[in-house]
Amino acid sequence: MIEMLSEKNSRQPYPIGWDEQDVFFHELPAHLRRMALYKVNTGCREQEVCKLRWEWEIPVPTLRTSVFLLPSDFGGRFDDSGVKNPQERLVILNRVALTVIEGQRGQHPEWVFPYDGDARHRMNDSAWRKARKRSAEKWEKIHGQPAHEGFKRLRVHDLKHTFGRRLRAADVPHEDRQVL
Repeated sequence: MIEMLSEKNSRQPYPIGWDEQDVFFHELPAHLRRMALYKVNTGCREQEVCKLRWEWEIPVPTLRTSVFLLPSDFGGRFDDSGVKNPQERLVILNRVALTVIEGQRGQHPEWVFPYDGDARHRMNDSAWRKARKRSAEKWEKIHGQPAHEGFKRLRVHDLKHTFGRRLRAADVPHEDRQVL
């Protein structure tokens, strides 16, 4: 623990509010907006969204939805990069995430979120950063005060924290939040 104190402090997570989500998502290009909407509604990591494959989808007709079962050997950005928890991961789709998935059908035979005919390598690209800057400026115009520093520097991973915070606000038990 003492060794951890000397390490560089990383920025704290910044879960966004609904009003911030509205401003920011409207500034994203359509392909990133769909990915971000899926991410904030499933809690998936960036690479789980970027490299999501149709073959992992499992229809659940009785509930009129589907789920995705990400394999334990899913490697992330690079084949040998691994994932944080090398276990199969079940991704539950709420109505919003399901709507995003339905809108992606037929765009590519392999990738759920293709871009220029292939999987994206990351969401945090220049388009994300430009949208973040525009949305912070827009926030200031709308509210007459500067945007929160966390909003100005919004990371893709903050959407995962947003998902968790919203589950907590909805009184979802801790154990269920961990699984989701």
